[in-house]
Amino acid sequence: MGDDGSGRVQDAQPHADYVAFQAELIRTAADLSRLSADARVVDQTELAEKAEERLEHLARGAFVVALVGEFKRGKSTLANALLGAEIMPADIAPATATINRVVYGREPHARLLLRDGRTETIAIEALANHVTKLSDASAARAEAIAEAIIAYPTRLCLNNVELLDTPGLGDEAAMTERTVAMLSRIDASLVVTSALSPMAQSELNMMVQLLHHVDETRIFIVVNQLDLIDEGDRQRLLEGIGKRAATVLKSTPRVYGISAREALLAKQNKDAGLLARSGVAALEDALETFIVRDSGVARLQAANETLEVLAAGVVEHAAAAQAKIEQQEQADIARLASLESALDGLSRDARTWLSDAAKRLSHFQEVAGAEAEAVQSALRSIADSKVSSLDFSESYINDPDSRHAMVRREVHPSLTAKFEAVVNAGHKRATEWTSEELLALNTLTARLDWLLAQDLTREAPGDPTPAAPDVSAAIGASLDNVTSAIERFDFGYDGETHLSSALGQIVTSSTVREIWGMFSKDDSALRNQASEVASTVRSGYKSHINGMIGGTLSVIDLSGRIKTASIEIARGISAKAQIAVDRIEAMTKERIWALRVQREQLNGSRARGAERVSVALKFCEAARVSASRRRETLRSMISSSTPALPERPFSSF
Repeated sequence: MGDDGSGRVQDAQPHADYVAFQAELIRTAADLSRLSADARVVDQTELAEKAEERLEHLARGAFVVALVGEFKRGKSTLANALLGAEIMPADIAPATATINRVVYGREPHARLLLRDGRTETIAIEALANHVTKLSDASAARAEAIAEAIIAYPTRLCLNNVELLDTPGLGDEAAMTERTVAMLSRIDASLVVTSALSPMAQSELNMMVQLLHHVDETRIFIVVNQLDLIDEGDRQRLLEGIGKRAATVLKSTPRVYGISAREALLAKQNKDAGLLARSGVAALEDALETFIVRDSGVARLQAANETLEVLAAGVVEHAAAAQAKIEQQEQADIARLASLESALDGLSRDARTWLSDAAKRLSHFQEVAGAEAEAVQSALRSIADSKVSSLDFSESYINDPDSRHAMVRREVHPSLTAKFEAVVNAGHKRATEWTSEELLALNTLTARLDWLLAQDLTREAPGDPTPAAPDVSAAIGASLDNVTSAIERFDFGYDGETHLSSALGQIVTSSTVREIWGMFSKDDSALRNQASEVASTVRSGYKSHINGMIGGTLSVIDLSGRIKTASIEIARGISAKAQIAVDRIEAMTKERIWALRVQREQLNGSRARGAERVSVALKFCEAARVSASRRRETLRSMISSSTPALPERPFSSF
């Protein structure tokens, strides 16, 4: 008790309660604001936005009462009954397709908030053409509307009260989703069911979902269409519904049996008796008492419910974020080790490849030289075989020019073809060797570029792909001297040669001619002598051709040409390789250093992030406890029979 200075004694308790309430309101708002920031610390933008929505709702000071329930329970008809006029479109088929918010306004009108951010004002009478799905055209327009705000001069919405008419749950998935998303922004709920299908299991499940957003002390169970039930069965029906609802609410629910249709008719005809019998008058009295007496507390309680749920969500995600940071740190360590190992391995492989280049060149030259050396034996074998198969008849014995021509015609093409094949094989081997060397070098370079494209937070896709080797550029004219050897592989059998002179002497001696002229006679001794002459001729050609092969190959020096060409090619590749390997060694060292610097930077960044997450976690854990405590205190205030707070405005916050 106290004196106000005028001698009048006043009770100081209401003022103290109001001051305490305002303090809790400020604490709740501060916690919601801090929680919004902390939710973003753990990358939970959705939780942050929900906290901001609830904070904005607190600041706006509106008290939102939502009509929720399954489709065709008469929610829109009840809204019309509460308003006393047919404002909301209603039909025997599911009608409501948008969230419809009724607010106080002296002049009736509707404002459509479109999903693209625009607004559109329409007459109340045109509402059904925009917020229902009674036609394809209206359904299409409703898809573009986020919310319809309906201003109407109704006593229910005085003092910043808003009535929310929602689409029926279970009608269409998209509309159910819209209704559920709205639940986190309401302060009280009228759960509308039908006396014809009272409190089905799906409706109980819906109330379980509703309890995640609205405390049971702020839920009113409204049983519509009670006028369609025999009067003697109504009380028993309502009691049964209350018991079923209590299994979910865990407390005795407020159950009101009504006929929204009769109430609307009564208000339109100003029939007080019918209004009383409809049950809506009792519901309005209870709702008005609740709003006048407990709206401020209920609004704060709703804010703390949201705070508690969101804080729990942030705590969960903060713990997950901490675990993720630790996992990222371990992953960084493993990845750094992997990249360092790969870079070290590349540098080592490049040095090894370069040091082995001389060995590979020597091996190539040995193989190519051996093939070039073996060509003489192969050519002699071909010459011997071809000459042995020749038939030196009398005409060839007596005509050296014809004999020489026959030998050239029968022997020389095979020798030339073999020599060309050996030269081409050497050219091909040199080309393949060059291609292999360049491909190996390009592979090392591709590995470097692939590793340079990666760091601790970025991984290059696929595997390193080496560029195709430019063999022609590397070879240039180096092999021209090898292929030109084919043009120099030639020798003849003219009369000035030793072979021509020796054979000429043999076949022109009178004795041999006489013996050869008697070849047709049946004398074995003469035939043997003729055979010996032909054998001598063959041996002479073999000896001469083998000598010519050796002399020609000695002059051509195919092995030397291949060796010289390979050295020229290797010199160009080595110069290119030395530059590439030097770059690889320098870049791998630089990259390893850069990766270690990045690791330190990430460590610092993650340490700061971990600290922010830890602070957020501690705050949200404390905020959840505080919100729970405030909820219980506010619940007891709503449940008490005395006014929770003095009737003073709280919308000034």
